Amino acid sequence: MNNNNFRYNMHKTSAYWQEWKLSQPGLNAYLKSVVIGMILSDAGLHKIGKNAYIKFEQSRVQYGLIHNLYFLFNNYTFMEHIGVRFNKANKSIKSFYFKTYSHPTFTELWELFHNHSVNKTKDIQPGFITTYVDDIALAYWIMGDGSLHKRDNVLTLHTENFNEETNNTISRELNSKFNLHSTIGTSYNKERDKTYYMIHIPHRDKDVIINLVSKHIIPDMQYKIAYKL
Repeated sequence: MNNNNFRYNMHKTSAYWQEWKLSQPGLNAYLKSVVIGMILSDAGLHKIGKNAYIKFEQSRVQYGLIHNLYFLFNNYTFMEHIGVRFNKANKSIKSFYFKTYSHPTFTELWELFHNHSVNKTKDIQPGFITTYVDDIALAYWIMGDGSLHKRDNVLTLHTENFNEETNNTISRELNSKFNLHSTIGTSYNKERDKTYYMIHIPHRDKDVIINLVSKHIIPDMQYKIAYKL
């Protein structure tokens, strides 16, 4: 019997599959870098009981990315298909998603991002970018949460979930590790009376970025680094 088909025909909470999933190996180096890049963007780490799982979700225009992630992490999910979320108002597609099953390999990542946080929200400590972000992680970070402003050829990493201090640390370590010249940008939300911070990578770093990440950017996401000549 095909193992994958058998897996999908049994309930995920059955004792058999709970034991089976814990017998699966941890992420290899490539997949760990992919996960780090996606968590830095917008993937969610969640802990239930002893172990953690990851939820990947992308807007409908980024289906190519969620499809790529589902292919990469197919052995770490009980979902037979990518899930779809619809807008309640007009029933149009809002986003695509899938979740991994909980596993010690994801718990290690949860601890990496959450152990130093006072309220257990996602956090980045000094040295994190230098130690854990490589060209693969940077590529998936850009695909997941980067945007290229065509007018001025500035690549923005939308790190608004992190405070000013953390953004300064991210920028400083990106610059040091990859020889970039990133700076901190801000946006003000009047309704919330709150300033948000993000990373701007200038046009002068175009060649560095392309050389670093282009081989890891999937075809559907190439527009994220499609700088003007």
